[in-house]
Amino acid sequence: MNTRQTYLQYIPGFLFVLILCNLLLLNSCNEEGSEADFQGALSGRVVDIENGEPVEDAIVSLNGQERGSQTVESDGLYSFDNLIPGTYTIQASHPLYETNSVRITVRSQESSDGDVTLKPLGQIAISPSVFDFGDLTPSFDLSLKNLGSDAIEFKIESTQGWLSADKTSVLVPGKNEVFVKIAVNRNLLDFGQHTAVVLVNIPDKDSKTIPISVSKNNVNKAVLFVEEEFIDFSSKLRFKDIVIENIGDNSLDWELTTDQDWLSVSKVTGLLNADSNEEIEIFCDRSQLDDGVYEGTLLLTSNGGNKSIGVKTEVISGSGSPDEIVVSVGLRTYYTFNSGVGVDELNNFPVLEANAYLSTDSSSLDGYYLNFEGNGSYMELDGNPLFNQNPGVVHGAISLWLRTNVGGALVAVPYQSTPLFNEFVAGFNNTTFIHSVSNSSDRACCVSDYGIYPANAGSLLVDFEWHHVVLVYKGDTEETFIYVDGVEISRSFYEFYPFLSRAMDANTLIIGSDYSEIDTNPGIFDFEGHMDNIRIYNRPLSASEVKEIFEAEK
Repeated sequence: MNTRQTYLQYIPGFLFVLILCNLLLLNSCNEEGSEADFQGALSGRVVDIENGEPVEDAIVSLNGQERGSQTVESDGLYSFDNLIPGTYTIQASHPLYETNSVRITVRSQESSDGDVTLKPLGQIAISPSVFDFGDLTPSFDLSLKNLGSDAIEFKIESTQGWLSADKTSVLVPGKNEVFVKIAVNRNLLDFGQHTAVVLVNIPDKDSKTIPISVSKNNVNKAVLFVEEEFIDFSSKLRFKDIVIENIGDNSLDWELTTDQDWLSVSKVTGLLNADSNEEIEIFCDRSQLDDGVYEGTLLLTSNGGNKSIGVKTEVISGSGSPDEIVVSVGLRTYYTFNSGVGVDELNNFPVLEANAYLSTDSSSLDGYYLNFEGNGSYMELDGNPLFNQNPGVVHGAISLWLRTNVGGALVAVPYQSTPLFNEFVAGFNNTTFIHSVSNSSDRACCVSDYGIYPANAGSLLVDFEWHHVVLVYKGDTEETFIYVDGVEISRSFYEFYPFLSRAMDANTLIIGSDYSEIDTNPGIFDFEGHMDNIRIYNRPLSASEVKEIFEAEK
């Protein structure tokens, strides 16, 4: 057989194989095209089952899987495309609604509709739903949550006189939580078990009831109670307060000790009568510590039980901790305004409210300062840094930088709830420094019991240049001092109403305003100008310390 005949005999088989491959390839292409042609889609809306409104920010997932989930917008719409025909589960969830799901069948070349309805959760949440005081617990916090958008008023009452609430009416803004302290007075109870109910009434809604139980043992003994379990001073805080309570029926003899040199307490021993308490200040001194984390323990021992409280602090170089601040002993609060209007660098007394704003310019001390525009500008502190726990001690100091050409009130303390009744104001105008106590509702400040300093004192400060001003009050000698730019310019005896004897009873402190609405004497009322680096101490500063602050901050 020749070669040509050999090749020819294989041609029919080769052609068959080639034709078969082409047919298979064509069939495969047709199948792929048919899959794409027959896919379907799914779309719908997430709506509130009660009002039919779209549920914005609801999360929709396919077959309950997070992968490929969608967050719907204000129209509540969602959609999934390119789905293989079949049955799918669409799940929708939202923090204020019960999660719900629906099963929807997707058909080829069709878009199936799949709306999902969500049922709102209750607009309020109250916890705990029941509470047992036992024979030791004096109080608990009742949580009132408003899950809706509109404010809700809660009214709280008790069915028994021995059960009380620190608030009887609370307006809770939308999406907020407020706590009400519920306390038991066992002195009003006989020995044994007792029950009561706390009623929480909400307008246009059913009342909520919280069953309460409490016991009082027939044992005449002291019982120690301290709420704190742990104190974290971080790298900023310098002091913390704890409250030692005797919730028993006999006198409590207690002693407080520490196991670290950098920890100290304002009082180490005490005696508490039945159903009484005492506030103790815990001090953290990091000045001799290297960088690192430190832990310690406060041990409270008594004839009514013992309590151990863990303590932690941290030292970080360059963190701006109080130990890196010059003259830090007794420093209760420090506002540099470089971290915001309401930021206390010591994290002790944040600003409660401020009607003044931050500014900066090329002549500022170290960044931002607070700009007071007069006529209603002020800064109110959340608490009173001048408060001293020792009733016989009435002294302290206020250090600040100011720039003005008008003057005005520097600091004020409302002595009682009515702003114009018994208030103290320290300030100046273009001639004098004045501090005063108003003790009559029909008198403006600087009318009664006032002290006036040298005639040129105020004139030193109204040149619109930065000046360092320090007011020092020594209650033991009833002396007041004024320093300007590190130099003492005035010393005066003020024996009738020492400033801090008034300030100790105030629950707040006002910077830059007289805390009244009378404007008959603008020179001593709302401050107009700039303030920076406000320090408040609960002890008097010496002349050398004043000079040290001035040199460090100028």
